[in-house]
Amino acid sequence: MLQIRDGAPNSLKLFGLFSFLLLFSIESYAAAFSKFETTPVLISSNLHNDNDRSFLKILNSKWSNYAEKGNYKLVFNVKIGKTRHSTISSLGPRILLPVNPLHVRRILKSSNEYLGNVTVNFFGSIIAFNIPSKLQSNSLHVGNKKAIIKFFDLVASSKYKKIITRIVMLRRQMKLNDWGVFLLIRKLANKLFLTNAANVFTCFILNKLNFNVKVALQDGRVALLIYSRNRLYNRTFYDINHKRYYLFSQQPAKDAKLLTYAFDYPHANHPFNFTLKRLPVLPFKSVKQEMVFNYEGMKYNFLLTYNKNILDFLNTYPQVGLSVYLHAPMSKALYHQISTQLAQYIDGKSASHAMNFVLLFMQHSLTLHKKSVDTSRFMFSEQTLYYGSLNSFNRSVLYANIMHRLFDIAVRLAIYKHYAAVALDIPMKGYGFFIHGIHFVIADPSFLNGNLGQCRPLYQDVAPVKFMH
Repeated sequence: MLQIRDGAPNSLKLFGLFSFLLLFSIESYAAAFSKFETTPVLISSNLHNDNDRSFLKILNSKWSNYAEKGNYKLVFNVKIGKTRHSTISSLGPRILLPVNPLHVRRILKSSNEYLGNVTVNFFGSIIAFNIPSKLQSNSLHVGNKKAIIKFFDLVASSKYKKIITRIVMLRRQMKLNDWGVFLLIRKLANKLFLTNAANVFTCFILNKLNFNVKVALQDGRVALLIYSRNRLYNRTFYDINHKRYYLFSQQPAKDAKLLTYAFDYPHANHPFNFTLKRLPVLPFKSVKQEMVFNYEGMKYNFLLTYNKNILDFLNTYPQVGLSVYLHAPMSKALYHQISTQLAQYIDGKSASHAMNFVLLFMQHSLTLHKKSVDTSRFMFSEQTLYYGSLNSFNRSVLYANIMHRLFDIAVRLAIYKHYAAVALDIPMKGYGFFIHGIHFVIADPSFLNGNLGQCRPLYQDVAPVKFMH
């Protein structure tokens, strides 16, 4: 109780009373703020899934700030070397390429056989989903922790299981890897909601598929964090419980803090695997390309047809380690076109002439054809062939894959700092390397007019950092 001594001036009495009221209001505000941070948001009682109830407790717990841990940068030497053309010696048996008939797998057609109330265009496939009515509002605004919790409760209390079942079925039918599943879910999320809510919905569905994914708050936006098995490049990441989470949202301002929860959705412990063991099954959208190659006074023409939907899918890929690109397949139809057209020009030639022809074809035909993508980044073989590239890594990956399949020989990537070439297990003299006692001859698709066994002068006295196969 406030007491003022008798005889004190009235002004002092009023000042004392005002001070008390101010102090009381500040303490009350602090208590209210503390209560907001620790008191769970009221949620519905319609959650029957134990994991959802457990996760709501995690969302209601205190979130922590995390600073950016790093961003792995890729650096390339994109300058192409050049030398004078010289004739290579004729060595080895005459080549006759075994061109097998093409067996094209069933191509997924766009159809409305599955009756749904929402459709998305997934790289040419019109895919229908049955979406609960309570999730068919794209006007939901999610911009703070309280709104995230309420939105999660909304989704978790809906009939979402049909969505999960549909995605699992499409994953199998379309041969989608983890990145393909992510793109499909994000397409659907962006069709249903605004960006912030879409990120929460994407996280919810991925968690249900046991992927280790989180949402976070940053710069007033809801960010999406993905725990990856692979190292990703040119992308911000954060260390949360000794796990590397990559940011898959708008790039934040410099030194922007990220606010999120430490624990995971129950059983959502699978890291993303960006390995591409097979291409997705997508409708065929034809795009043609003519490649012209001049060699020893003769002109050679190649006409190739690509699936634009596959190219568009590959163009979305984040920058991952080189081994992902090296071991990714090329579409059977495209490889069949290359092998049959090469066979017209190299059948009957000696092995050395045939292999050297393929090398020179790669050197001269992979100039920049299209400007719509950044061809200095890592690319898959299909992209390199279509768009062209001055990046030695992309050229080497494509050439290594073609040589291995055409001639059934052992190949290695010779990795230098910011540069790459190819090493071939063939019985020829020339510059090369001994790998486990076997002599591999260098072949450099980024050294114009350089023959088999001919090294770019800049790297003659430089040992590769490693070999990759």
